[in-house]
Amino acid sequence: RKREKGKKSDPDSLSLGFTASAVTSPKKTGYLHVKRGGTKKLFHCMLSQDSLYYFLNEEDQLPKGVFLLKEWNTTTPVSEKQFSFELHNAENTDRVRLWADSRDAFASWVSTLHICQAALNDNSKLNSNEVTRLY
Repeated sequence: RKREKGKKSDPDSLSLGFTASAVTSPKKTGYLHVKRGGTKKLFHCMLSQDSLYYFLNEEDQLPKGVFLLKEWNTTTPVSEKQFSFELHNAENTDRVRLWADSRDAFASWVSTLHICQAALNDNSKLNSNEVTRLY
């Protein structure tokens, strides 16, 4: 995809040929406010086992962006009062704040994210152990 003159490249905003229908069994869906940089917007979010996708609305098929859970960590809670949490990359050089509209939604998003990230970590350990046994 060509970059428009004067616009920063954002790898998370590339569609990579993905559509919402490609996620057959999302772990969680719903609306979250997402703040990346200076802008805070409401997005429809879809959490799969390994990625958090965000769309402009429920009808959109192409995501506005995606966070690969193996590359982003969850920091919680930033503010339980505001129902917000953060994702940050491994180098801690990029942060994204997310807000839910209620305490229940906040708790559900955070616990589901932690479950998915723990499963990814367990699978990584298992895969590296399997590779070690092969050699």
